[in-house]
Amino acid sequence: MGKIIFLLLSILTTIQVSAAKVNPTPVKVMQKDGTILIIQGHGDEHFHWTTTLDGVIVCQQKDSYYIAEIDELGNISASTLLAHNSEDRNSKEKELIAKQKQVSFNKPNLSSVLAKSNIGNGISNIKYFPHLGCPKALVILVNFQDTVFRINQPLEAFDEYLNSTNQLTDFGNWNTKNSTSVKGYFENVSNGQYSPEFDVIGPITVSSSISYYSNSEESTLLKEACQQVDNQIDFSQYDSNNDGDVDLVFLICAGYSQSNSNNKNDIYPKITTTSNLTCDNKNIKLYGLSNELNFYPGFREHFPNVPTYCINGLGIFVHEFSHALGLPDMYSESESKPGLEYWDLMDGGEYNHNGTGYSPTPYTPWEKEVMGWQNISYLKNDTSIITLQPNTEAYKIQQDENAKQYAIIQNIQKTGLYTNMPGHGMLVYLVDYEDTVNIFDFPNRGYKPRLTILPADGELISFYAKDQTNYYISMAGDPFPGTNKVTQISSIALNDGVVISNPMYKITENANGTLTFNYLKENISTGIDQVNYDIIENNVVDNKIYTIDGRYLGKYGDIKLKPGIYILNRQKIIIK
Repeated sequence: MGKIIFLLLSILTTIQVSAAKVNPTPVKVMQKDGTILIIQGHGDEHFHWTTTLDGVIVCQQKDSYYIAEIDELGNISASTLLAHNSEDRNSKEKELIAKQKQVSFNKPNLSSVLAKSNIGNGISNIKYFPHLGCPKALVILVNFQDTVFRINQPLEAFDEYLNSTNQLTDFGNWNTKNSTSVKGYFENVSNGQYSPEFDVIGPITVSSSISYYSNSEESTLLKEACQQVDNQIDFSQYDSNNDGDVDLVFLICAGYSQSNSNNKNDIYPKITTTSNLTCDNKNIKLYGLSNELNFYPGFREHFPNVPTYCINGLGIFVHEFSHALGLPDMYSESESKPGLEYWDLMDGGEYNHNGTGYSPTPYTPWEKEVMGWQNISYLKNDTSIITLQPNTEAYKIQQDENAKQYAIIQNIQKTGLYTNMPGHGMLVYLVDYEDTVNIFDFPNRGYKPRLTILPADGELISFYAKDQTNYYISMAGDPFPGTNKVTQISSIALNDGVVISNPMYKITENANGTLTFNYLKENISTGIDQVNYDIIENNVVDNKIYTIDGRYLGKYGDIKLKPGIYILNRQKIIIK
């Protein structure tokens, strides 16, 4: 079973821990000249940049975007030329863009920045939030001098967003678009073993504008928020093990998320740490930031049937909260070497459901196991017909008992939290990673991925590689059989030349949601043919129905059959 490392927190200064991936969904912004520019964000909170749809790097100045100038070292700054979409550019813009393309920026500089935090099971000194039982966390809603909550009844709405065990209430801000609450999400993915509770207070108002805090003053924001509620809250109740440290404080900030809006004045969602903050004789160190609103300012001009203000998708919060539990980011630093994309919450899955995050991807089997919520058995190297139950069941496959690398297979079907997944069928995860992890690991930022998938269609791509529609089409081809109807896996190639030579044949999705395949051998006798001869007279059509183990049920047409496989007149039939 996997485990999370729990070590004492000994931090003397503020340390950035982990943050959300930028939402790659294109955003429409109005420039100061009245034109509409379509931009796209790249990277994460540590290192991110903005481009036009055709890859031109732009810089934000106040509320508009300018074509970037890039020096020989790769540093970017805003030019005086306002950016436009490709079809609206003049000759001066095109000339500057041509110079920009001569300078290496994206891949070399991004790789060098992130190489410092490369894979390697480093030791974390973060004490994580408990991941079993019903621990409590404090959540403070925060207004700014220039930005206040815009959704209706924010305290009630976010209490439901976090804690509801029933159908969410529609307060008029697309509240019910979220597939469940934060508590409901974790109860589901943990199979009832984890049910966090959130005490919500506010909104309170801090002393400065939102842009002041978004510019590396998050610890000041936390300090002001905690001091404002100190006379209303007993912080000692959030120290579950009485070690002197509050387990977690989360701030939900008025306004949009920078990871969605690409506006540098918005707060970027993250989990981070601070020091020298004490309330009720308890140290506050680990804290999180999230946001009130989904999308970006002005989005309704392009989607008029949507409420003016929409509550944020569940995905960003559960992604950041999962960092507080110890999970690292799974996305790659390189758009040419994608990781798990929408198949993992800790990659692009926080934005699942058309970029909204309203139906975040459930934990992968590997993540469930490392949290202690699931034990994944290894498939024995015996010829057999394997049946996978939908969504909850998974198996490991390895070449031999001493192998450190392995594959995990899972049957994903579009029910429950999986309803809005990009595809269905058997997803094959490839694992080359220890099961003792910490938040400072970056499994897919090295030269080879440590956690990725084997796509059935042979195509694993980044969101940026294709337009949004074709990206989702490609994702639907990742599971087996998938949209390409791939029903066989001959072998599975892992890192360092490791190959799992355990073939799987006749991969089939069944009407009842299960998935079956023949393991190790293509043709495996089920005993059904023999049962047919034993229980039915030769060459007699008698319309009698039998189960596959030979039990007589009655005559066809006289009884109502549940979905499943039966024997009728010496033939297998499937009732859907």
